[in-house]
Amino acid sequence: TASDGTLAWDISALPAATTYRVRVTCEQDAAVTDQSAQDFSIGTGVTYYVNDSSTTNDAWCTAPGSDANDGRTRATPKATVQAVLDGYNLDPGDVVRIDTGTYILTADILVTPGDEGSSSAPVTFMASPYGVTIDRNTTDSYTRLWTLNQSDYTTVTTGTSNAHPGVPQRWMRLVGGQYGLAIDFAHHCTVDRIEIT
Repeated sequence: TASDGTLAWDISALPAATTYRVRVTCEQDAAVTDQSAQDFSIGTGVTYYVNDSSTTNDAWCTAPGSDANDGRTRATPKATVQAVLDGYNLDPGDVVRIDTGTYILTADILVTPGDEGSSSAPVTFMASPYGVTIDRNTTDSYTRLWTLNQSDYTTVTTGTSNAHPGVPQRWMRLVGGQYGLAIDFAHHCTVDRIEIT
């Protein structure tokens, strides 16, 4: 209500997306207006995109990745999975699509409780089937490529695609590091179609 500074807003008909903004204009003086400074998300089931520096044989992305991008569209992918995790709190049903390429890590990918799914809608990290290699680039003690730390209902997998019929498909490869993937106090997680060497 106007007296307490709140407004009830029914968003049930809006599709899940990460590019919403609000603009408020005074009915008594249209010159008095403001809008949200940045995009925000509504709903669950949002897809984020990660790509290396090439679009060769990409399943989803149309541009190279950059951590300066927002990661919210095929044309604006992040360059690293960790940049998505650091920039957003993933919600149940969200998907992070990791496109074809090699990703050299300088630190472990860390998924925490703020990025977990639910029993009906896990958070999913899905690699392109056209060749994703994630390389920790060190075998120092206790290094890991990927850690699911208290992040329940999280899935790490390789997807399927018909985008490039002549290109061989393979599972995501996790290489380097003392450990490939660790699940620390996380429950109901799925690791599927992954090769750890």
